[in-house]
Amino acid sequence: MVIPYCQGRAVGVTRITFDPEANKVLAVDSFLAPTFGDQTVPDARVQAVIDKYNKDLAPLMAEVLAQAPNGIVRNYDGESAMGKLVADIMRKVAKAEIAFTNAGGLRTDIPPGPITPGKVWEVIPFDNTIVTMKLTGAQILDLLANRSKGMVQTSGLKFTWKEIPGNTNRREIVSAQLSDGRPLGSNATYFVCTNDFVAGGGDNFTAFKSGTSLVNTQILLRDAVIDYLRHEGAAGRPVTPVVEGRAVLVK
Repeated sequence: MVIPYCQGRAVGVTRITFDPEANKVLAVDSFLAPTFGDQTVPDARVQAVIDKYNKDLAPLMAEVLAQAPNGIVRNYDGESAMGKLVADIMRKVAKAEIAFTNAGGLRTDIPPGPITPGKVWEVIPFDNTIVTMKLTGAQILDLLANRSKGMVQTSGLKFTWKEIPGNTNRREIVSAQLSDGRPLGSNATYFVCTNDFVAGGGDNFTAFKSGTSLVNTQILLRDAVIDYLRHEGAAGRPVTPVVEGRAVLVK
């Protein structure tokens, strides 16, 4: 078995020299072949296909959806403007009380200037769909406590938290309240939405697997963001999400 480097950064190659007459392996040579673009020579035929599609898609990817005069930035370990924007869009599309999305699903920042579909594809390259379900307040508190994969991005919910000494995988949730100021009730049930990756327990958000009345809307999260930005930018309005205290570290 060959185990190459993580996340497709290399291909594991093993060369075996075998003597069929002696029925014996004479040598084994294993190495990693990097897949980084600046360390490989593109196949001309494959590159021609890529170039064709890039040319065909260029006008679509270059459409100006809206303007981001201040840029829109991620924060893997905390609340972010990007997380706020995406979670707010999810909650609006799903008509949910609360929305959650994982910080790791937002792959780049949007620089100041025009926002295009091509840039949204860079931010959300995965074909994740929006999923709705019902969760109890206790289950929500459990998923908020998951710190192993960064800070969950929320909409419709604010919470404060403390670090747990010696534990980098969990955080202590001090308080949680809905956007209208009502405290989150442990025994109450809430209509929430997230993406299908974390709905299945991805990024260690196992509390989602206990949700009930799960419905996959089949709406691509990326498409929902593009449609929202296209609508918001139609009248020339800038898109300027800001961090507002949805996840606050307290001492």
